[in-house]
Amino acid sequence: MLALAPPAPVLAPARPLARAGVPDALLPLHVPEPLRDWLLHDRSITGRVAARFGPVHVQLLREGRGRATALEAGLLARGRTRAPARGGGWWVREIALATDGQERLRARTLVPPDAPRLRRALSGLGARPLGRLLFVRDRLRPGVRRRYRCAVPTAGGGWMRATVWRIGSEELLVLETPTAVQEPSPGAPA
Repeated sequence: MLALAPPAPVLAPARPLARAGVPDALLPLHVPEPLRDWLLHDRSITGRVAARFGPVHVQLLREGRGRATALEAGLLARGRTRAPARGGGWWVREIALATDGQERLRARTLVPPDAPRLRRALSGLGARPLGRLLFVRDRLRPGVRRRYRCAVPTAGGGWMRATVWRIGSEELLVLETPTAVQEPSPGAPA
């Protein structure tokens, strides 16, 4: 089973490549094959985990006001005419997604201070997966659009997927780090 270290509590570029992230077209040059499919998955990653491993359980690790790192604010700022404030006032949600007691994914969602309607809509999400609000039957809900996606190396040597979602006129950033998404190869020790 491929097991990657969970993301560091404060996401910081592991090397210069992390400052910009790796666009989808360049992933084959940087990310190992088993993980690449998860980082490139276009639909709900919660749905993919459920389809592959069974019913999912969301463990809420943190939800509330918080701060964005320079990397997080920079990822959300891509393509914007005005960058979001980097300091406090962000709404932050961190979860672990598990199946049968095995953690499969860690995720961190950030809503900037300039997105008050989105913050109100998402602040009571609790143990529900964010994917259920973005997708319906593995298709994007009306009014939801993926503005940007890249892969970013983590300080622990793994990779995370960074996606900026636009809902109406507001945006949010979702960072997803697979922790155990591959099944063992036939004949491999468990």
